[in-house]
Amino acid sequence: MKKSTRKTFNLRVVAIDETAGWRDDIAKACGRIETVYMYDVSQCTYCMELAPSYYLIPLYVTASNDISDKMYDELMAGYTTGCVPIYVHVSDLDRMKTLPAPFSHHLDGGEYYYAAEGRKYKALMEAAEEYLKGNHPI
Repeated sequence: MKKSTRKTFNLRVVAIDETAGWRDDIAKACGRIETVYMYDVSQCTYCMELAPSYYLIPLYVTASNDISDKMYDELMAGYTTGCVPIYVHVSDLDRMKTLPAPFSHHLDGGEYYYAAEGRKYKALMEAAEEYLKGNHPI
């Protein structure tokens, strides 16, 4: 393949406030509930509209308050039930505070790929997801 077709893997993480989607008792106990997502800035999708969107993969959930073990178990049960990737408009995400994903030195084979549908890109995404789930950047 030509070097000109080589693309750079550019992951970022973002925490999105999802408190409103939780039961009142959980939201009251936890305070602000955020789901932390990862996404690749170099890839966007058009979801049957003119505005491009990023594909966000959920990593974990956080609560702003200290919570009991029982409440933590309920939070985790609700998170694993509703834990699905989402699409967010590029313009909306560009207005949010995001951070670069701090894991690139852990990738096997470098940060380059040739096609988002290819095996290398999928392997990079899986490695990043696994690493970030175990090493919380936010």
